[in-house]
Amino acid sequence: MYRLLLIAQPSDVADPALLRTQGYDPVQFVPDVAAAVECIGQKTYDAVGVFTDKDFEHLSDQLKAKQNHTPAFVFSRDPETQAAILKDVRHLLHRLHVDYIDEQYSLEELSAIVQYEMVHNLLSGKANDAEKLYRWFDMLRSDIPLNLPCRVYSLGMPQGDLYLTDHWHHGQQRLQKALERNFFSHIDHVAYCAVSFISPVEARLLLVPGAAEDCDSLTDALDNSVLHTVNEIKSYLDLDIDVYQAGTAACIADIAMNNTKED
Repeated sequence: MYRLLLIAQPSDVADPALLRTQGYDPVQFVPDVAAAVECIGQKTYDAVGVFTDKDFEHLSDQLKAKQNHTPAFVFSRDPETQAAILKDVRHLLHRLHVDYIDEQYSLEELSAIVQYEMVHNLLSGKANDAEKLYRWFDMLRSDIPLNLPCRVYSLGMPQGDLYLTDHWHHGQQRLQKALERNFFSHIDHVAYCAVSFISPVEARLLLVPGAAEDCDSLTDALDNSVLHTVNEIKSYLDLDIDVYQAGTAACIADIAMNNTKED
């Protein structure tokens, strides 16, 4: 069962029994954001619900200032919508609290893991639910720039399966993290990057320039930097890798829509 804090009156919940059947117990009600922040400072809650966008923004600012990563969500007074929201929040909490190989992670680290998985599933074509991505990232108060134009590259690795077997013994996920953190994240003007393997011989690279940058005007510079970085990867990791396709997406959600078309 998950501990839930609601900035609401008990009468705002159409069916009080629904809270327990959806996996929330105990549930505490408070009158405003200030009271919620005080409660969070005293006890641990799995999620906090509010009824207005204004309260959500205020609460998010307060939690961020305190470096508190408790998920927060906007609730609804519509009975049917209430059930759907509670179910969605429960699914996110399941992901946050799943057993990660008995490792001890902080809530901040667990949040980063969930965000990493969602972006990479989206990028690799394993997920196409952009609305879910936005909902969950809002609840986690993600800093990933979901709404900015981005550049997407297809990377070919003809000997990728052999490379993973003979040269790289840390697994595919460790390799994509190494490509992200040690190489592509150092490209100028890039606020966020991700690399996701579609297969042992193909990967996708996502580059999101900062909000102050114009993705279209940076296209040539980004493309040249990617080619330069690919050559560095060949040299440092002895990995046969090349760029064979590139394009611009209106935002990360646009990738999800393309995944839907491909399905």
